[in-house]
Amino acid sequence: MSVLAWIVLGLIAAALARLINEGGNVFTTNVLGIIGALAGGYVGKVLLGVSTSAQVLNLNAIMWGILGAVAVMALWSWHVKKSSS
Repeated sequence: MSVLAWIVLGLIAAALARLINEGGNVFTTNVLGIIGALAGGYVGKVLLGVSTSAQVLNLNAIMWGILGAVAVMALWSWHVKKSSS
Protein backbone atom coordinates (compact mmCIF):
# COMPACT_ATOMS: atom_id res chain seq x y z
CA MET A 1 0.00 0.00 0.00
CA SER A 2 1.39 3.40 -0.90
CA VAL A 3 2.17 6.10 1.63
CA LEU A 4 -0.63 8.23 0.18
CA ALA A 5 -3.14 5.45 0.85
CA TRP A 6 -1.88 5.18 4.47
CA ILE A 7 -2.32 8.94 4.87
CA VAL A 8 -5.90 8.77 3.58
CA LEU A 9 -6.60 5.83 5.87
CA GLY A 10 -5.14 7.83 8.79
CA LEU A 11 -7.41 10.77 8.02
CA ILE A 12 -10.43 8.46 7.96
CA ALA A 13 -9.41 6.88 11.26
CA ALA A 14 -8.89 10.34 12.76
CA ALA A 15 -12.36 11.43 11.68
CA LEU A 16 -13.90 8.34 13.28
CA ALA A 17 -11.93 8.89 16.48
CA ARG A 18 -13.01 12.52 16.59
CA LEU A 19 -16.64 11.44 16.34
CA ILE A 20 -16.21 8.94 19.16
CA ASN A 21 -14.19 11.31 21.33
CA GLU A 22 -16.59 14.23 20.68
CA GLY A 23 -14.14 17.01 20.18
CA GLY A 24 -10.44 17.44 20.09
CA ASN A 25 -8.26 19.63 17.98
CA VAL A 26 -8.86 18.85 14.31
CA PHE A 27 -5.23 19.38 13.26
CA THR A 28 -3.79 17.32 16.12
CA THR A 29 -6.28 14.51 15.60
CA ASN A 30 -5.53 14.35 11.87
CA VAL A 31 -1.76 14.32 12.40
CA LEU A 32 -2.06 11.62 15.07
CA GLY A 33 -4.31 9.58 12.79
CA ILE A 34 -1.80 9.74 9.96
CA ILE A 35 1.13 8.86 12.25
CA GLY A 36 -0.85 6.00 13.74
CA ALA A 37 -1.87 4.59 10.37
CA LEU A 38 1.73 4.71 9.15
CA ALA A 39 2.94 3.06 12.36
CA GLY A 40 0.22 0.41 12.20
CA GLY A 41 1.07 -0.34 8.60
CA TYR A 42 4.75 -0.63 9.48
CA VAL A 43 4.05 -2.99 12.37
CA GLY A 44 1.73 -5.11 10.29
CA LYS A 45 3.99 -5.29 7.27
CA VAL A 46 7.54 -5.43 8.63
CA LEU A 47 7.43 -6.76 12.16
CA LEU A 48 4.57 -9.25 11.87
CA GLY A 49 4.88 -10.17 8.20
CA VAL A 50 1.26 -9.39 7.34
CA SER A 51 0.78 -8.71 3.65
CA THR A 52 -0.64 -5.22 3.19
CA SER A 53 0.46 -4.62 -0.39
CA ALA A 54 -1.73 -6.99 -2.39
CA GLN A 55 -4.35 -4.33 -3.03
CA VAL A 56 -4.69 -0.66 -2.21
CA LEU A 57 -7.44 -1.23 0.32
CA ASN A 58 -7.43 -4.76 1.62
CA LEU A 59 -8.74 -5.86 4.99
CA ASN A 60 -5.29 -6.34 6.57
CA ALA A 61 -4.20 -2.84 5.62
CA ILE A 62 -7.36 -1.23 6.93
CA MET A 63 -7.20 -3.19 10.18
CA TRP A 64 -3.54 -2.37 10.91
CA GLY A 65 -3.94 1.25 9.91
CA ILE A 66 -6.95 1.82 12.13
CA LEU A 67 -5.43 -0.10 15.05
CA GLY A 68 -2.29 2.00 14.80
CA ALA A 69 -4.25 5.25 14.64
CA VAL A 70 -6.39 4.30 17.62
CA ALA A 71 -3.31 3.29 19.63
CA VAL A 72 -1.45 6.53 18.91
CA MET A 73 -4.53 8.65 19.71
CA ALA A 74 -5.13 6.75 22.95
CA LEU A 75 -1.50 7.28 24.00
CA TRP A 76 -1.76 10.97 23.17
CA SER A 77 -4.98 11.34 25.13
CA TRP A 78 -3.42 9.57 28.12
CA HIS A 79 -0.36 11.83 27.91
CA VAL A 80 -2.45 15.01 27.78
CA LYS A 81 -4.60 13.95 30.74
CA LYS A 82 -1.56 12.93 32.77
CA SER A 83 0.32 16.16 32.12
CA SER A 84 -2.71 18.34 32.99
CA SER A 85 -3.16 16.65 36.39
